[in-house]
Amino acid sequence: MNWRLNATTINTPDKIILYGKQSLSISTSKITKLLKTFLSELSEGLDSERIEMYSKNPIIESIMHRMKENNLIVPYTEEYIGTPQEKSYDFYCHYLSKHDSQLKFNSDRHITILGCGGVGANIAQNLIVSGFENYTLVDFDVVQPSNLNRQLPFTASDIGKSKTEVLSQYLLSKSPSARVKNIDLSVNSKNTLVEHLGETDLIVAGIDSPPVLSSIYAAEYALENNVPIIFGAAGYDTIKIGPFLTSNHSIQKYINYLKSINITSSTPIRGSLCSTNSLLTSIMSNDIINYFYKMREMNCLNKQIILDPFTLTKISENSYENI
Repeated sequence: MNWRLNATTINTPDKIILYGKQSLSISTSKITKLLKTFLSELSEGLDSERIEMYSKNPIIESIMHRMKENNLIVPYTEEYIGTPQEKSYDFYCHYLSKHDSQLKFNSDRHITILGCGGVGANIAQNLIVSGFENYTLVDFDVVQPSNLNRQLPFTASDIGKSKTEVLSQYLLSKSPSARVKNIDLSVNSKNTLVEHLGETDLIVAGIDSPPVLSSIYAAEYALENNVPIIFGAAGYDTIKIGPFLTSNHSIQKYINYLKSINITSSTPIRGSLCSTNSLLTSIMSNDIINYFYKMREMNCLNKQIILDPFTLTKISENSYENI
């Protein structure tokens, strides 16, 4: 097993501070050249044999005991060193790893992306480098020049190509071990999804055509298959984060709300910025990560938060809790 320091080392004239989730101060009387060497090597990573050698020193053994109590030393794998997932793994280790348990990515979690545009493509980009490697991508459209201002995985060389195919290749370029299924499909009913989708752990609903109805179809599919689903949309002067619906009650409540709007026809908003879409999808991606890893309280669990994207002022909040 390999070990790494889970803290930043701060040197002052009279002490060394290991600054992490819980911090530890080491006074001058205990600071030796051997201890400094140990901390320097530990920040890069040490195997168990090297740790055992250092532990023969009484001062280092005592400090290591306190470090374990304060979660300042954690086991880690070398599998992700030198890969796009390396820093994500370090981040997870900081929040989740303990000295007696080694963190593993939830790489088998199956994420279904409905709509590979400004919401779906950007969330997929965030998740692939965060250790999620199993996807189904659903879209009927091709990459257009106007997509490039906010749909980050796409480039000018992709214009005219299938969005699902381009996004699939992008995900594989970030993580060659990813499993990606492409479905070129226009979602025009719940039954369309029933015919083409299989089991999944989460649905990301980034489709906006037909407006409202497409969200109803996605939510009805999630309800019928008992799958959590997250929505999000960016407008000209608002971003709508969520709802992230995790129970049948909350999904049904959201469906009832959508049906109450009673729209017979409409057109989606055509314009948005990379910055507003990035803000929206970053918050949504963090909630997805929180759902699977439980690091923090989720922002839009069974509720939708509407923000002004430039001031981050909350405009409104709609709850779909099971109450």
